Amino acid sequence: NAPDGNMARPIVLSNGNLHVGLNKFGEVHDFYYPYVGLENHAAAKMLRHRIGVWTDGKISWLDDGSWQFSFQYHHRSLIGYMKAYNRHLGLSVESDDAVDFHHDLFMRNVHVINHADTPREIRLFMHQVFDIGDGAGNGDTAQYLPDSQAILHYRGNRAFVISGSVSESHSFDQYSIGLFGIEGHQGTFVDAEDGVLSRNNVEHGRVDSVVGFDLSLTPHSSSRVHYWIAAGTSIREALFTHEIMTEQGIIKRLMSSSRSWHEWLKTAEKEIAKIPSDRQDPFIKSILFVKSHIDNRGAVIASTDTTMLNYSRDAYSYCWPRDGAYAIWPLIRLGFTREPTLFFDFCKRVMNPKGYLMHKYQSDGALGSSWHPYIHANHPTAPPIQLDETAIVLFVFSQFYDRHRDKKILSHYYKSLVKPMASFLASYIDEKTGLPKASYDLWEEVFMTTTYTTAVVYGALVASSKIAEDSGDN
Repeated sequence: NAPDGNMARPIVLSNGNLHVGLNKFGEVHDFYYPYVGLENHAAAKMLRHRIGVWTDGKISWLDDGSWQFSFQYHHRSLIGYMKAYNRHLGLSVESDDAVDFHHDLFMRNVHVINHADTPREIRLFMHQVFDIGDGAGNGDTAQYLPDSQAILHYRGNRAFVISGSVSESHSFDQYSIGLFGIEGHQGTFVDAEDGVLSRNNVEHGRVDSVVGFDLSLTPHSSSRVHYWIAAGTSIREALFTHEIMTEQGIIKRLMSSSRSWHEWLKTAEKEIAKIPSDRQDPFIKSILFVKSHIDNRGAVIASTDTTMLNYSRDAYSYCWPRDGAYAIWPLIRLGFTREPTLFFDFCKRVMNPKGYLMHKYQSDGALGSSWHPYIHANHPTAPPIQLDETAIVLFVFSQFYDRHRDKKILSHYYKSLVKPMASFLASYIDEKTGLPKASYDLWEEVFMTTTYTTAVVYGALVASSKIAEDSGDN
């Protein structure tokens, strides 16, 4: 547990553009868009999307310590399930959570259950807060859209439309928009604590918003709230996705996403069937977690959990070519083709013209942060690389080719990826020792020649020579 009470996300959801991480209170903790691992619009401590339940004249936020939580995933899909129970209040809040497989849409099918022997008026409040784009936090706008029955948060070419309904009958009953973290404002969620929102229509700067749903529950009964955030690279795009949700409804979108995840897993069914039945569920979850960290432009992100930003200089939301290759390798062995192809295309785009890969990259292909210099003690000037990162990508590519033996793969990658990488590795040899020249070790700390790097380079060169022969480049 980190000091602020946060830990690794119990639920991560993604479609390769929109990636959402829920924390141990069921709150949105990470909200990446339009890349997995890049532009986290909820990265700071003050950006948790609170969930509050008001009843009997008081509000209880799900992160106030009075709720018990459990989390799991729906069968064979990247759709989460959260259950929060408050014994003192006699209430449960359950939620089916997903990022739509086909649309940039985060959705929550919330189930509020009254365990009491008496009827109760309950109000569910959903809070949303973003620091859009570059994190400057000075130019965001939030406003109520009466024609769309929605709240819009936007800045530049990023837009988020928030809405919801009680079941599928009517839209949210209350709303308010305000400021947080500036001018003495703690946040608009405070407006919900008396059970009534002020209906403020617009704010700009550091802004947040709350929507409220009024529920009348008889003894031992329940009601559902459908809630969603539609994302877009323009207001028009986000509103179009919002309209898809309002027309089709959350149940249809959840079912469509579930079917799509089942269809995606069919590629691995033969291998899954070989695993003992009691191991299949964690195996499937592992595949889904890997998939959730793959951006639709090919980057494989090490981790989208940004809790460590509270205690250190940076997080792990980058693509290390080594980590990406090792994550892609089991997908290759399971028969998947799209994800490996995207990853190798990504490596081809970011590769240095001399044939090597750098330390790490952002999801958009830009060079990631690094602490490796070009000048090294007792060594000549050399690129700040880990040689094994280039070598393992090349070796895993050979595994991909061996799996399919498709000449189209060779024509697409041999001259643009294999040959420049292999040529660089073959040239980066110390004439005195016959071993690869020094580069940074596996743990990114020491500039030296290691057994591991030597072995991976050797394996990559042997594999590349076979690919060269198949390409007629003897």
